[in-house]
Amino acid sequence: MRQYSTSTLTGPTFTTGEVRQLFSTQGYFPFSVHHSYDVTEDDQRFVMIRRQEAGGAAELILIQNFFEELKERVGN
Repeated sequence: MRQYSTSTLTGPTFTTGEVRQLFSTQGYFPFSVHHSYDVTEDDQRFVMIRRQEAGGAAELILIQNFFEELKERVGN
């Protein structure tokens, strides 16, 4: 699957510019009902979920009560 972009012109009629490929999503989870991607706050990057390589070790780090732990480590 590929993601595309185009410019648009408004006026008396709606016109689109040249379509260009932004990036390929091959190897990433497909976009479905739930988003498997996000855009950074500065709108400069996509954050996407990549499929795990077969046989590769998977690790998930879960931090509960993040802000309380941060206050303990850094202070007020």
